[in-house]
Amino acid sequence: MDTTPSAARAGAPEPAARFAAPRADRADKLVGEHFPAASRRRVTALFADGRVRVNGRKVKKGAIVPAGAEIALTRLPVADEELVPQANHELVLDLLYEDDAIAVVSKPAGLPSHPLRAGERDTLANALVAHYPECAAIGADPREAGLAHRLDIDTSGVLVAARTQKAWHALRAAFGSGAVEKHYLALTFGAPSSGEMDVALVQRGRRAHPVFRDDAGFGGFGGRGERGDALPARTTWRIERRFGPACLLLCRAHTGRMHQIRVHLALAGAPIIGDSLYAPAPETLSAAEREDLAALSEHPEATRHFLHASAVTIPHPETGRALRIEAPLPEGRAQFLAELSRRWP
Repeated sequence: MDTTPSAARAGAPEPAARFAAPRADRADKLVGEHFPAASRRRVTALFADGRVRVNGRKVKKGAIVPAGAEIALTRLPVADEELVPQANHELVLDLLYEDDAIAVVSKPAGLPSHPLRAGERDTLANALVAHYPECAAIGADPREAGLAHRLDIDTSGVLVAARTQKAWHALRAAFGSGAVEKHYLALTFGAPSSGEMDVALVQRGRRAHPVFRDDAGFGGFGGRGERGDALPARTTWRIERRFGPACLLLCRAHTGRMHQIRVHLALAGAPIIGDSLYAPAPETLSAAEREDLAALSEHPEATRHFLHASAVTIPHPETGRALRIEAPLPEGRAQFLAELSRRWP
């Protein structure tokens, strides 16, 4: 789902990059592998300057990092110019709206929003730079090509990019203050138990975990952490259509936490179809539910989570007027719904 850089943990600067440790290993080795263009000297300097944190805590270069732990860097180990996305004219850019200040596009599922390391070419940011070269110099992160927010790789839909630095600052302020309305379509297994979820989330590696007000630990996804790491998260939704064991929901993300809608719907008893990260454990389902889920999962569109950023309403960065941009469902996802409709009219 849509994520915007959130407030850093008290006393810790906002990360310039973060990733999950793919295995247990030395911290400097994992950072070096994640940034192959970085010299050993630059990686070592990050640790010497206290720029590397594991699960929120500074570590030395020789520290052993457990698999799945979050590694956050408050400075990148390569020069900014090495991280600027290279123009890729072969990528199709689905333009929804443009003017002199912004470009709004529809991201297909399966395409990353921006590169994670130098040299990557198959991301939306690469397509943006190909069509709008000025975007390469916009924003605080050289990788993002003016993007004011991000979507998970398998989430499709609306993304807003700035074409000027002034517009980028205005958009970031709007996203950070909650002045932007973000709506999503989610196809879930089962009907959610309510129309709202207001549960704080904390990131641990590649997963987000709920932290309840009366619980110092986590909810149903495992892991341990500190309540102080958690950030407020609120999602509301309504049922648009039922398809037998599945539901199409129109969701609004009132905050922009990592995996927010995915986690909140799973907590509500309606995990998003195709979401392997937050899927229910098979032993928690009845035989009939397992059969229904298996049938839904046979469709090619169920190989990744069915979440689509259908509409965004922003205050225009120059005029301040509300601008609503909608993105139709990608063809494959629309066909999936049509097939469900024929099966469960």
